[in-house]
Amino acid sequence: MVLISDQRTNELENKYQEITTLKKELKQKNNEIEKLNKSLEISNENFQKIIEYKKDGYKKSNNICIEDKTIDFQIYKNKIKCLYHFKNFVNFRTEIYRLYDIKRWKILDTPYRERAEAIKDYDYYIKVKEDFKKAKLTNWPLNDEQLISYFDTLKLIYKVLDSIEDETIKENLQIIMEYTIQENEKERIDYMIVNNQKIALIECGKKTSFNDKTTEKDKENQVNQYKERLEKSIGHNEKIKIAAYTLTYVADNKSTIEGNTLNTCKHLANNLERFFKDDKNAIQILNEIKEV
Repeated sequence: MVLISDQRTNELENKYQEITTLKKELKQKNNEIEKLNKSLEISNENFQKIIEYKKDGYKKSNNICIEDKTIDFQIYKNKIKCLYHFKNFVNFRTEIYRLYDIKRWKILDTPYRERAEAIKDYDYYIKVKEDFKKAKLTNWPLNDEQLISYFDTLKLIYKVLDSIEDETIKENLQIIMEYTIQENEKERIDYMIVNNQKIALIECGKKTSFNDKTTEKDKENQVNQYKERLEKSIGHNEKIKIAAYTLTYVADNKSTIEGNTLNTCKHLANNLERFFKDDKNAIQILNEIKEV
């Protein structure tokens, strides 16, 4: 029989305690490493989306919003059958900036299906898709082309309205998106800009190039038809003035000069400003009289 001294016994017990403590610490470290690995997997997934292949000189990740967040629009909720009804330009600007990264968003020449695939899991994409369904504008499903075009045109409409120089006009404009014309659920006006007793209809269309006259003509015919149907649906009310406009554009990389699309937006802004210019009440006019 081997006898172990008390001193040796104490040493072994201490070693055992040390080993037990180390095992606990190791288990904690392993748990921390596991959490870090999971976090790293998520980060890598986002990073891979950012560095996805380039096409037409632009990264698909230009249309990715990394910071997902719950989005609840603070907008009008009334009987007007539409997708969104923004109270004024400030409300429109605030909610669109909350929705997605409008500054980074690029209008790409990549097929709509590919663009939709790159962002389909992000909150802003899911929100608009669900909002369209909740609005019950039509029994027809919302396809990728329509959904991606919403993000393209929201950015352009923002540029148009932001280019209006008269702040009094700008701050009073209501923006209605995807207004459904009565008696035909397939006919939805892209954007209606409303101020007092005037309504500006805007139909948007993506062109293959700036020389694509076919798309321009098609959109002109379409918006004029919508104008006639809207006039009919409101009973040809003479107090309401309706104007029809188009906003045709190309992918960012199709512009020979980057300012081409911006110039198109500014041109439409000037037309809208002229249309709404005389739509002020007496108080507004008196306030704008310059002192002699």
